[in-house]
Amino acid sequence: MTEKTDLKVVNPTGANPLVSGVGRPASDMELANWDGGLVGGATIEEIYRRRIKEIKQEYTKQYIPFCSSCAIRDMREALKQMGREIEKHREAGKTLDEAQKLLPRMPDFESYGNIKDFRLVGYSEARNPKARGASELKFDGLYENYRCKKFENHNINVFVPLGVWIERNPKESRARGYLDKEGKRLV
Repeated sequence: MTEKTDLKVVNPTGANPLVSGVGRPASDMELANWDGGLVGGATIEEIYRRRIKEIKQEYTKQYIPFCSSCAIRDMREALKQMGREIEKHREAGKTLDEAQKLLPRMPDFESYGNIKDFRLVGYSEARNPKARGASELKFDGLYENYRCKKFENHNINVFVPLGVWIERNPKESRARGYLDKEGKRLV
């Protein structure tokens, strides 16, 4: 039985619950079958998904499109290919070290944010309420609507604050009425 002290759970058996997964020492059979990873730990796919998510967040902070759908699809395909290659090398009698040198590599996830891989479809205005109960909407920025060139059904919408959008597109800002002729902001 465990007792709680200062929000920590104390295990009286002294076992590492991460290794055995059940809060008791691992049996000889469990230790023999243990692959060296943490029981209940992240899979390879989950690790790569986290990496893709981190990269997507960096692109979002810079208001640049990133096609995470393509990145995840290509990552899954690379993992399947690695599995096939490992099995092929195992059947050929190669060691794991020899097989790892011959395995295909993961795609460069940064490349899924290359602006050349997207087609700008259009813009839509982002309007938010000024305050609770306000009847008028405040114009905050624009959504840039992109389509991935690799797969046309991948739509990516990127919110760009109005100030950043005006800096990036001064000519179109004047045409849309966001700037006057002297370059002063009207909105």
